[in-house]
Amino acid sequence: MGGWNFIDRTNMRWGKLVAKQYLGNKRWLCECDCGNTTIVNSDKLPINSKTRAILSCGCNLISKKMPNQNYFKNIDTEEKAYILGFLAADGNIENNDNTSQYSVKIAVNSIDRKLLEDIKESFGTLADIKDFNATTELPQGGECNSNFSSLTVHGKELVKDLDKLGVTSKKSLTLNVNYNEIPQELKKHFWRGLIDGDGTFGIYGKKKILSMNITTSIYMCESTKQELLNIFPNFHISYYQAINCNQNTKRFIITTQKDVYDFLQYIYEDSHIYLERKYKKFLEIKETFNSKL
Repeated sequence: MGGWNFIDRTNMRWGKLVAKQYLGNKRWLCECDCGNTTIVNSDKLPINSKTRAILSCGCNLISKKMPNQNYFKNIDTEEKAYILGFLAADGNIENNDNTSQYSVKIAVNSIDRKLLEDIKESFGTLADIKDFNATTELPQGGECNSNFSSLTVHGKELVKDLDKLGVTSKKSLTLNVNYNEIPQELKKHFWRGLIDGDGTFGIYGKKKILSMNITTSIYMCESTKQELLNIFPNFHISYYQAINCNQNTKRFIITTQKDVYDFLQYIYEDSHIYLERKYKKFLEIKETFNSKL
């Protein structure tokens, strides 16, 4: 029933998992010692001990690393709204029912490690922040070595709630966060996370022009524009095709300096969680603008 090389794994054990029924297409229904059932690809239930196996339904990872699986069930704090925005911009979500892999990973340059420490504290997780080195090929040629830090947490409910909010495993081209799930007073924290993760702002050029943009999906551009205009009806907002990107990837901009400044002040003023270097840049911009008044 499973092909010429089929191996009957019925009642075999891997850690806390016991294979109970073959479902076809290399999938096994497994029962975990905790009482849950899960579907696991046969590649993750190896007969060869040299291959890494799935050892539980995820309950051991949950209890040890992310006890609060309902963290994103309701977006009701500044920290939750901000982290949702940061994940929407720069998170790596694994949501795989075939292999029972459910994880949320955030990686930043090591100079921004403090943000991961703040997120870890808000999550209430015991997961470790890991440091690593990565080599990137530069467009103009050559390589760049950088130090990074990452935080990974696990849990099916955690990932499924993010999926309902619009932060999916394949979000780069289809990101469309459900703003109805974010209270009005917390949307500014979501936007701060979005900008900290995938936005840029600063004073540029010989004319010292203040500008800001976010690279995101066309769906997020459209919905974010409408949400912002509900708060700032006189804002000048636009978006255009991002260079060397898929047609669904746009660059969202606020087109006047005053509007950019008002927006930055709105999202960063009196905030408690942020990317430190971008917050410092905001303070520098604030000082520059105040000196002109």
